[in-house]
Amino acid sequence: FLPLTSGTNVYFILRRYFMAKYKKRADGRYQASILLGVNSEGKSIRKYIYAKTISELDSKLAESKVLHSKGIDISNNSMTFKELGELWFKLTKLNKEYNTKIGVQRILKLHIYPALGHYLAKNIKTYNVQDLINLLINKGYTDTSRKVLQYIKSILDLGVQNDILLKNVAKPIKLPTFNSEPRKIINNFERNIIETVARNHKHGDMIMTFLYTGMRREELIALTKKDIDFKNNSIIVNKAINFIHNQAVLKSTKTKKNRTIPLTTKIYKILERRCNQSDIYLFPMTNGKMMSETSFSEAILSFRKACNEYIDKLNKNIKDKENINSPIYFTAYTFRHTFCTFLYYSGLGIKEAQEIMGHSSSKMTLDIYTHLDAEQKQNITSKLNYYFNNF
Repeated sequence: FLPLTSGTNVYFILRRYFMAKYKKRADGRYQASILLGVNSEGKSIRKYIYAKTISELDSKLAESKVLHSKGIDISNNSMTFKELGELWFKLTKLNKEYNTKIGVQRILKLHIYPALGHYLAKNIKTYNVQDLINLLINKGYTDTSRKVLQYIKSILDLGVQNDILLKNVAKPIKLPTFNSEPRKIINNFERNIIETVARNHKHGDMIMTFLYTGMRREELIALTKKDIDFKNNSIIVNKAINFIHNQAVLKSTKTKKNRTIPLTTKIYKILERRCNQSDIYLFPMTNGKMMSETSFSEAILSFRKACNEYIDKLNKNIKDKENINSPIYFTAYTFRHTFCTFLYYSGLGIKEAQEIMGHSSSKMTLDIYTHLDAEQKQNITSKLNYYFNNF
């Protein structure tokens, strides 16, 4: 290596090159530009890029050139928020699972684009985003408001990273703390109703398996004979499904990992009987194929209706209106959440429960356990108060 001193010709050549390519602004940032083309008057159209260091600027230049070469409009002036959102989706969500993509697109099309899509990305103001969030919260869409703000911030971050925007105007916005209601679980009365109805209902075996395994809908539909290990009393969860255009398509599990669920006496005979049938899948449609989205929804609806008809019969014999039993309501997720409470009351630790439930992080299991701990403490207080008041 030769020493590069200020007295050499090479020094001045390189200095002129870098000064021509990069310009240091008064605010300390470096600036460069990309030639995007020429307008109708023959004048150059340039995209200006800024960074705190030359290496960062080089990286941004390279990224912008790649986007420009793919025909993506990266100019500041003409890109709408919807166009920026579509670019964000293409770069960050296109390779996600089908259901994830559909969910994100639904939020974009129903909530974000109608409110902000027509604005030029550079003209979006903080109050525009805040108005949308306030509207959703006032309508009671608390979960939706979280996702909407998350996606908007991520979209604007992409704009800042690619010098389409100077700053993320949604960054200062914070959501209020919501008092989320506890998820519905099946109580003992409802469990007795479900077990009674399940004995004679065509979808009773499937419902019982839901209730006593805590499997996800997409896992149970994909369950086959080979997944039941009667020797070790376990159910092997090694695949799942996506519903694409109403049809079930096999995929890996949500966490990309296999797991085992205990095969308890509650469903041992049910699954043993199912494994003696000719169909590969344990809970198929009449043609032997995996259940479609429509057939699954109809199965849940049919069983719920049968449960409520049974409750109506019980209520006819009750004279005291205060003791009338309420209708039962549940979804596939209700059974999963209920099973997690079974694990808690059985004394299983958080780590064991997480593995059985297939939660991606212990936080999800911990949230349920923490809520149940709080309920138990309230029950202790109630019992003590009852005892003291009636001593």
